[in-house]
Amino acid sequence: MKKNKYDQPIEHSDEYYYCLLNKSRRILLYADIDSNSAYVVNFKLNAFAIEKQNEPIILEINSDGGFVNDGFAIIDTIAHLKCPVYTLVRGQVCSMASLISIVGTKRFITENSYWMQHSAAEAVADYLQHIKDRTKYLERVETQMTELMKEKQN
Repeated sequence: MKKNKYDQPIEHSDEYYYCLLNKSRRILLYADIDSNSAYVVNFKLNAFAIEKQNEPIILEINSDGGFVNDGFAIIDTIAHLKCPVYTLVRGQVCSMASLISIVGTKRFITENSYWMQHSAAEAVADYLQHIKDRTKYLERVETQMTELMKEKQN
């Protein structure tokens, strides 16, 4: 029986399951949306797209949401790929994760999952001009989010 570097049978190791997911072109986004998770998701999306340009990628999502800019980085990557990306909600998608879920070429949600979206939010304690600038930014983000949802509704 083949063993991995930890002297475990390969068929029962994380390494084995990781390889299976990669082989099936499945990406798990089970984390908050931040620069780290966006990097991992975009890295895999681009790698899978280079490998086989016509085969679909499945992006499985279960996330509370997170940072707007990191979420839009994932959304923009999906939008510019030539291969289809199917989004699958398993558990919950909230906030920025819900926006990522709607950009899939095909979109799926399991029967015990839920989807939640809200207006852009921020907790700011700062100088008045910084608060005004941040408010303009949030208004722009809110418009982007609304336009994306309008564009993707069936």
